[in-house]
Amino acid sequence: MACKEIKPFVADTVLPYVLEHREPLAVRSTLLHDPGRADTWGAIDATIFAVDFLSREREWLSQDYELLRKRFAKFIQSTRDELEQRYAAVNEKWNDAI
Repeated sequence: MACKEIKPFVADTVLPYVLEHREPLAVRSTLLHDPGRADTWGAIDATIFAVDFLSREREWLSQDYELLRKRFAKFIQSTRDELEQRYAAVNEKWNDAI
């Protein structure tokens, strides 16, 4: 019966991962440092930039942009354009949150 294997998997793997990723900094870290581990239907760059913005870490924003720009270099042009647009939007609104 699969139940014997499912219960430990959920308790030991799934639940700790979900609980850890309630925190924005953990989500940011996973998206940046473990690409593909947490696939999402949304824009990964938007999530990372949002955490940078909410954390008020401008240096992170610049570093994350550079890392994502390199990572997205082989993506289709529209995806690279969206990255540029999101980065510009966060920079434009940065001081509005002060």
